[in-house]
Amino acid sequence: ALLAVGDPYIEEYVGSMVTIMDTEWGAVKCAMGEAVSIGPQAFGKLPGSYVILAVPPVSPSNDDVDWDDEVEKGQGESTDSLHYLQMGLRSTIRGCFQTIKAKTANSVEAIGIPTITTKPSNSSEVYHTCLNIVLETIIEESKLTNLKAVYLLASSGEEAKTLIKSASELGLAIASS
Repeated sequence: ALLAVGDPYIEEYVGSMVTIMDTEWGAVKCAMGEAVSIGPQAFGKLPGSYVILAVPPVSPSNDDVDWDDEVEKGQGESTDSLHYLQMGLRSTIRGCFQTIKAKTANSVEAIGIPTITTKPSNSSEVYHTCLNIVLETIIEESKLTNLKAVYLLASSGEEAKTLIKSASELGLAIASS
């Protein structure tokens, strides 16, 4: 989706980055929980001049649907799968904010962040827990910046409703767009 609204230079930038590991799924440019920045530059239809790329936690098999089911049932390779997922999500968001602060010298006033979650499911406790962790971490990290606005990019209307409800419960002001 990012490439569709950005421009071909995003793919070129990513391709030119140092590969830290080759996997069966492709070249790894950034470790899980860390982030890298490209820019400043105009990126097609994107309104910003920087793009921060981060790697959220992924399942050992790279099949997040199966992994989510295992986490939901308390099964899988790791008995601490949910804890691993939660800490990985926090680490990913924090890595993004650290990169923003380090690379942009606090000149960025607003950011857009897609929610990084497990599979969307209105009934999944893991899904809702992950959404809340991402939201809480964004709030914590935003307080340490000069940002004037943070835009959460939900993956669906239902996810947007869930985020608005959670944000309201946390006492945040909600702007419509």
